[in-house]
Amino acid sequence: MREHFIIPNDEVYDKLALQRVDKYWRHYKHELKKTFFHPDKKTKEQHYDPLPSGHTSNDWIKLVNHWFSPKGQMSQMGKEARSLQCQTHIMGSNSYVNMRADYEVEHGKPMGLIEASERSHVRKDGSFVEGTATEDFLLDAKAKVETMKLSAPSTSCKEDLEDEAFHDVMNGGKIPERPQDFGFGVKRSDVYGVRGLVRKEGYSKGKMKFVELDFNSNSSLVTRKRKTLRSEMKSFL
Repeated sequence: MREHFIIPNDEVYDKLALQRVDKYWRHYKHELKKTFFHPDKKTKEQHYDPLPSGHTSNDWIKLVNHWFSPKGQMSQMGKEARSLQCQTHIMGSNSYVNMRADYEVEHGKPMGLIEASERSHVRKDGSFVEGTATEDFLLDAKAKVETMKLSAPSTSCKEDLEDEAFHDVMNGGKIPERPQDFGFGVKRSDVYGVRGLVRKEGYSKGKMKFVELDFNSNSSLVTRKRKTLRSEMKSFL
C-alpha cells in the first residue's frame, strides 16, 4: 500500500488503513453478488457468462460455484432466519451478557432479565422497533411477575421473580434446549438443574466446599466421642 499511498510508519495508521481496505472489500463483494447472482432466474451454468471486468474466467467460475455451494448459501440462510425474528434489539454488536456485567459492576447487583430486555429493545424516546413483538412480550412478562408475587409475596427477591417470569413467558413454560441470555458455555443443567437451584439459593462452589468440610469435621468429632464413650463403658464392665 505504501508503494501507491503516503502512509506514516505507525501501527495506528496501519490498523486504520487495513480497516478501510476491509470495509471497501466487503462492500465490493456485496455489490458484486447483488449484481450478478440471481439463483431464482438463472442456473449455475448461466451465471458463468457474462464475465465481470477485473476477473479471470477461472476465478469467476470458482466464485459462482462457491455461491451455489451449501457453504455459500449460509449467508442467505442467515438473512432468512433474521427476517423471522420477532424481537430486534438496538445494542449493535454489544451482547446481553456484557450489558448485564457492566450493570453489575456499576450498581453492585445483577440486572434482571426484564430490565435488560427493556434497555436493549426500547429506544431513547420510549418506542419499540416497528414490526416486533417486544412490547407485548414485556407486558406479558410483567403481568406474570405480578401473578407470581400474589402466590409467593415474600419468598423470592425481585430479580429472581422477574427472571423466572421472563423465562416462563419466553419459553412457554418449557425448559429450552439452550439457555438464553447467559452467554456461551452455559448448559441447561447449570440453570434449570441442581446446580441452578443451588446457585439460586445462594451457595457458590466455595460455600459448598465449606459446608462439606464443616460436616466432615463434625462427623469426625462425633466418631471420637463414640470411641471415648465405648472405652469408658468397657472400664465399668
